[in-house]
Amino acid sequence: MLRADCALDLDEIGKHFARTGSTRQKTPERLVIVDQLPRTAAGKVQKFVLRERMRGQR
Repeated sequence: MLRADCALDLDEIGKHFARTGSTRQKTPERLVIVDQLPRTAAGKVQKFVLRERMRGQR
């Protein structure tokens, strides 16, 4: 969770990826902050639910 006193900027994230030598393909193109990640009963993140949510936001 993002703390109230912190800011997260997509440009800064891109600069961080560039500084660490990550390839451009791995640099995020957009940033979506959510309150909570959907999880299974075992506690694993339900990535398919996240993908469906992102498709609906385009």
